Amino acid sequence: IDGAIIVPQGEETDAMRMLMEQHLPLMFMDRHVEPRTGDLTHVPVVDSDPEQGIRDALLDVKQHGFCSVGYVSGPIIASPSLQEREQVFRTVASEIFGEEHVFVESTGFEQSSCASVLHRMISVGVKALIIGYSPDALRVMDVMAREGLVIGSDISLISFDDVEIFRLATPRISTISQQVQRIGRTSAALFLDMLEHNVDVQSQRVETMYIPRESLGNA
Repeated sequence: IDGAIIVPQGEETDAMRMLMEQHLPLMFMDRHVEPRTGDLTHVPVVDSDPEQGIRDALLDVKQHGFCSVGYVSGPIIASPSLQEREQVFRTVASEIFGEEHVFVESTGFEQSSCASVLHRMISVGVKALIIGYSPDALRVMDVMAREGLVIGSDISLISFDDVEIFRLATPRISTISQQVQRIGRTSAALFLDMLEHNVDVQSQRVETMYIPRESLGNA
């Protein structure tokens, strides 16, 4: 092969080390690897910047009359991207709502813990939730359906990742899109530059985009 675009899972692997030892052009797409040490510091990354999407989503939550907001981070231990989303959420939400009105659950859960997290959020008065990991949003939707809770009425919901099922759900789910097609196009163009011109390229970030839909109701 002439090089590789890699979508890493959060940690350096033997396969990555083997490719780096062969001095092949490499690029990380969508995610990066932590800690970025040694040769990894020279691998360009094209990924999403969560701040704009999170900020726009939180402002919309505020404009719908909510005084507090909750966030479910997802399985952050092995994911630098999910860790960054949580940190950005904490910073921006505290700025908009005040730290005492921001509630965060750092969790990667199956159905049972999903229900307990949802109940804890409700018990502290949270009625607007942002989910940082889309599989967890699907679990929240399932638990709400089984418990007779109505999305957009009992709990308002926003999720990262604009996957098709969110557009088909009733109500449709508001999302924070990573603009994956744009990430893909940018990665391909930069990678071709690396191959054709044998040049180093700089990492690039694509702004996330908030897509409002009916799952965010009024407080």
